[in-house]
Amino acid sequence: MQARRITLACLMVVAPWAHAQTATTARSQYDIDSKLALTRYQEDQKVCKEVPDAPARMQCYRDAKTEHDRAITAAKAKRDASSKAAASSTPVSTCPDCARVVSISQVEREG
Repeated sequence: MQARRITLACLMVVAPWAHAQTATTARSQYDIDSKLALTRYQEDQKVCKEVPDAPARMQCYRDAKTEHDRAITAAKAKRDASSKAAASSTPVSTCPDCARVVSISQVEREG
């Protein structure tokens, strides 16, 4: 019974410290977001390499770069907003699957 109390006491002391260690700062969240944006950009480039038509491939690269720039801009804005003390309390919405190139298809149309 006493071992159980000691274990419970240890958990009560360690739990707040562990929670404080997992909290992310604005800068570390920016680092996470920018690495995620870079990873998505590299994945998009791999998809773009498979496009056989040169103009379509270049457009794919431009679209991937635009989405990467938007993600970085959003991450910077999120970092700046959270670093200000007087920032509004509305969170910036994030969408993990937004702006990801999934596939490319070419279709010939009449006209």
